[in-house]
Amino acid sequence: MNLQETIKRVLKEETSRRDKLLKIVNSIGFLNASNIVGGVERLLDIVGSDYLTDSNKIDIIKEIIESSNMEPISMSELGEEPILVNDEDGEFSQIELLYSTDVMLHHYETETGKDVDQSFMGYTQLRSYVLDDIFNMLVEYYINNN
Repeated sequence: MNLQETIKRVLKEETSRRDKLLKIVNSIGFLNASNIVGGVERLLDIVGSDYLTDSNKIDIIKEIIESSNMEPISMSELGEEPILVNDEDGEFSQIELLYSTDVMLHHYETETGKDVDQSFMGYTQLRSYVLDDIFNMLVEYYINNN
């Protein structure tokens, strides 16, 4: 077998392994699959960055929060500052609590810092960079606490 054939065979085996692992992830969940292969970081290395669509990140966020038995999780419990999502018209809004299906926003007056309202926003409504921040915080939290 020449070098080119060997490379093709190895690439085919890797693709096949990745596809099999993705089927396992879809059937038993990301966190359970990560336990099989040696952890979240290892699983992320195997499935690759193209797996991390916003939809898959939301599914993983939900799994982590539900597995923590601490719903909601506050940003302070993660050792993080609230995430600013809006600052306009004399009011700013920030994410302070994470639920499995949405986040709680607190709305404050800019000048006084007075808490004027609360609302919920689904993960699909968040900007991608905010979703990325939450995903990274929760994955780090999960790795450090399991």
